[in-house]
Amino acid sequence: MSRRSRRRFAPVGPGSLRISSRKTIVSTVSAQAVRLVLTVVSGPILSRLIGPAPYGVLAPAQSISSLGNLVSESGFAYHTVTAKELSEQEARHIHHQSIRLSLVIGSIAAVIASMFAAASLEERLIRAALTMSMICLAGVTAVPYAWAQRHGKFAKMQWWGVVTQAASTFVVAIPLALMHLRIWAVGTNLALPALLTAVVAWKMAALAGTIPTVAHIPRAFRFGSLTSNLGSYLAGNVDVLTLSTYFSVTALGVYSRANLLASLPGTVVAAAVSRVGLVSLSRSEHWSDHFRFLWKATSISVLAFSAQATLAACGLDIMAIAFGPKFSTPPRAFALLTMAQVFFYACSLLNTYLIVRRRPLVVGITQMIHAAVTATAFMVVRPTRLVDVAWILLIPSAVNYLGVALYIHLTRPRNQHGIATDHDKGAGMPEKS
Repeated sequence: MSRRSRRRFAPVGPGSLRISSRKTIVSTVSAQAVRLVLTVVSGPILSRLIGPAPYGVLAPAQSISSLGNLVSESGFAYHTVTAKELSEQEARHIHHQSIRLSLVIGSIAAVIASMFAAASLEERLIRAALTMSMICLAGVTAVPYAWAQRHGKFAKMQWWGVVTQAASTFVVAIPLALMHLRIWAVGTNLALPALLTAVVAWKMAALAGTIPTVAHIPRAFRFGSLTSNLGSYLAGNVDVLTLSTYFSVTALGVYSRANLLASLPGTVVAAAVSRVGLVSLSRSEHWSDHFRFLWKATSISVLAFSAQATLAACGLDIMAIAFGPKFSTPPRAFALLTMAQVFFYACSLLNTYLIVRRRPLVVGITQMIHAAVTATAFMVVRPTRLVDVAWILLIPSAVNYLGVALYIHLTRPRNQHGIATDHDKGAGMPEKS
């Protein structure tokens, strides 16, 4: 097979890994910072024009589509990024598998989404259509995006994401809101960026015209990835899924905005750093590289949350400032909610290491336990105040983070004398995909 069609990862030295990761992280976080500025500008405009109710109507669609995306992905993207050796032809075959599975999952998810309570039949249909389109677009995008990410184009993809989100919000969503098409504005602001991202990812991956060749992904890895995806979804969405069973649409809309704002530093910094780490850590088998990356990435993520949490703890009503008085929440409760997000995103960085070490099943099990404990607490206590919701999110997130950190510490590579060593021979990835 030609050098062009067969792409492999070669282990690199610690120095080159740090330089490559640093450049990519700086560019990626810069793109996310610009996205943050756009969100700070556009979010209040849309929230004031739309109000909380439409967000509450579509909140279940967002949660269900997130689940559908993870189920339909089922290890395709992870394998595309981290496999030691993968050809363009194999990537194209994995892409076809992803599309087929997303169509099936999207159809099922659309029916489920339509069953949640709504004020009208139109809202149910919009919710179902949004769910279907988001899952199918994710299935179309997953492998091309991962292929581009594998070959160093992740930062460029992030900048294109900024452009597509800005165009969708300011050119389409805000005008729709001004025309009083409120629920359509919310739905468009979610679906249109996903559509544009799918187009950009396909262009950057340059897989068009490639004849598919059957790619064999180990069943254990796919099962572990599916378990990891389900666990991560449940841990990240257990609050909306349980609160939607007894919160009013308006209250759910306010909470969804609060949760979005509280997690914003994580989506800007921690999530971006985690995606960069997925590629960077795959290129090295040095434990020292991995440990250094995790330590620095966690520190950066905590710092990203610190300003927001401190301002809220000092009594500043960030929600009212950002989205208007209708979205006002107790500042200290919002600060507590932000702290829960700190542990959640810090744990996601640790999970990145486990995915690279081909231990997705561990991620899935820990995340499912986290979700089960949180859901049980919600259904037993049935909190209605933000401060109570925040405590229920914070405690399991902190315990989960400490548990995963302890597991990584106990299973880190060691030599015969019990001293940490640079090579993890037992968890290395197979040479052929």
